[in-house]
Amino acid sequence: MKKIFKTSLFLFIALFLGIIGGVGAYFVLNKNSVARYMASVMDNNRTHDFVIKKADTLKLFQAKSDVASSLALGSVHLRVPGSKKIGEFIPFKNIQSETQLSKADFLREIKSSLSENETKRLILWVHGFNTSSEKAVITFGEFIDDLHLEAVPLLFLWNSGNSALSYKNALNSTSSAGDSLSELLTFINQEVKPQEIIIIAYSMGGKVLCNALDTLYKNPSWSDEDKEISHVILIAPNVDKDDFDSSFKEQLLAMVKNLTVYVSSHDNMLLLSKLLYKIDSLGLPKQFPPNTQIDEVASLLSLMKQGSKEITIVDVSYIKLNSISGHLYYKNREVVSDLHWLMKTGLPAKQRFLYPHPGGHNLNYWILPP
Repeated sequence: MKKIFKTSLFLFIALFLGIIGGVGAYFVLNKNSVARYMASVMDNNRTHDFVIKKADTLKLFQAKSDVASSLALGSVHLRVPGSKKIGEFIPFKNIQSETQLSKADFLREIKSSLSENETKRLILWVHGFNTSSEKAVITFGEFIDDLHLEAVPLLFLWNSGNSALSYKNALNSTSSAGDSLSELLTFINQEVKPQEIIIIAYSMGGKVLCNALDTLYKNPSWSDEDKEISHVILIAPNVDKDDFDSSFKEQLLAMVKNLTVYVSSHDNMLLLSKLLYKIDSLGLPKQFPPNTQIDEVASLLSLMKQGSKEITIVDVSYIKLNSISGHLYYKNREVVSDLHWLMKTGLPAKQRFLYPHPGGHNLNYWILPP
């Protein structure tokens, strides 16, 4: 009986180790499966502290575009509820001390934060239309907390209007805001010197960033062969069609290693046919929802057809959004998860939990599945 027991135990252990070894070998040999597995782990464990220890208080650095064409620098502390989950809002009352800093003090503090950060990564956020300073702090703080990513956060504030009726005024201010942003980026690159610069521009903030790139490209130190910006991420870009032209391609090649654009195109095969081949189908709607980035997607696809391999489009149209999120789909769990792994690992779209668009014809156009 003992011999039978020992034999059975041995076979059980061998079988167990074989299964574990086989699974391990499978993941080692299949990178796509690893990426998808990690994405699923990320999705299922976002409420846990498995990436970094969740801070009770976030310190955000900020730079404000002043009417006097100068930058007002400072920092702000934001208290994050310990029970907060992805997509949940932080109340305005949680904004704590806000400090104005001289350029020298700002430089000292942000370099100190970078030295304590293992990745030496800086994330710069450019907010969108109709966003007050307080709202921008809350929005960026929520985003940074949702990401669970080790980085030094820097918020760029600009005069984006104070009501839904101030769209034209906000649009007019994107030019001067772009100049201020270019000044900030030069300061970051030359004096702060993080190992990695990631710029995330939301909605009309993309217009501000495009204007900043226009200004920087005129400077020989930015238009040379060195690519100073690791990654530009545009979320729901609200920009003119002319912003994504051939000159944008030149600026991208000169300054940015990678560009990822998250869009909600509400497209189908008919829409993609229109964008790629100018084919109007009877089944194609005449009007699209106001948050649809049709012109932006069309312009980017045109650049991609010209060989701009640095550009990746991620279509989130198939993600189920609740009524609260609306245009703010970067607060959605699936989008946050993809952003996390994009910035943390730098994995290309084909190695993340994304699917190639069936009508993309080998272009770097991907779908984020629900």
